[in-house]
Amino acid sequence: MNVIMVPARNRPEFLYISLSSLLKNKEVENYKILFVFECDVKRECQKIVKRLIADVGLDVEFVKWNSFYGLSKGILEGMKIAFTKTDEYVIVLEEDVMVSRDYLRFVDYCYRNFYLKRKDIATISGVISLEHGKKRDVTKVRKRMWYSPYGVLIPKKFFFRYVYPHCVEEYYCNPSYYCDKYHPNWIYRGMYTEQAGLINRIIHKNALYCLEPEVPRCQHIGWYSSKRRLYRLTRPHTILKAIRYKMLPLNRKIEFTLSILRNVNLIRRYFKNEPAYVLEENHEWSHLELDG
Repeated sequence: MNVIMVPARNRPEFLYISLSSLLKNKEVENYKILFVFECDVKRECQKIVKRLIADVGLDVEFVKWNSFYGLSKGILEGMKIAFTKTDEYVIVLEEDVMVSRDYLRFVDYCYRNFYLKRKDIATISGVISLEHGKKRDVTKVRKRMWYSPYGVLIPKKFFFRYVYPHCVEEYYCNPSYYCDKYHPNWIYRGMYTEQAGLINRIIHKNALYCLEPEVPRCQHIGWYSSKRRLYRLTRPHTILKAIRYKMLPLNRKIEFTLSILRNVNLIRRYFKNEPAYVLEENHEWSHLELDG
């Protein structure tokens, strides 16, 4: 059995939307779900999880840190636990990521038909940016030397060979120095030093690729976070709006968040239900069937 790891802290409306979308994947019953909570997680988040999975009968486990770990350490230490419980791979689904109904089927298909048959693939993500006015094909999968942390499948072999050696206090205490020391020639030196940036450096340094769909299977819904605040001190009117949002009940927050999001299921409603996926080679669209 493989594992879906869900790191969560204090945005219950996002967690509700994310978990609700995941449960619409019928394949979810084949996975173990590991919730990794920060030490100061809101009780509301824990109640949401128990309420949504109460009648589903899934294999669920909870981890809660005893002290504040933060984003990078929390995710990487959570991965260390998750990979001891999985058979082949771990899917990292943060609380602010919503998935389509075929998300699990898509990433598992890519793992079995692309990753296992090649040596240059590192991870598989369900996210891709949509350019307006560009026609996209649901059967196409993009090979890209860039790590996307949103709804990402990380193979067990890749984690223990490339990522695990960096899950150390030296990195947690000084991520910027550690990242620049590890890959001093990276184009974004001094930037993107959280866990996603570290894995990006690993991928670049080892000439590996990540797989992404041409039509997205998930989307980032975190329109606010500790770094994207609800307000700006330079704009006093935003402070009032932030206070009003914070005072809303959970159901109103969920309704508002859904109202500003793109429905990831409708993006591909006009496509076949079971397409034969095709992998892009050398950054040019091809029709090379890799699944025989």
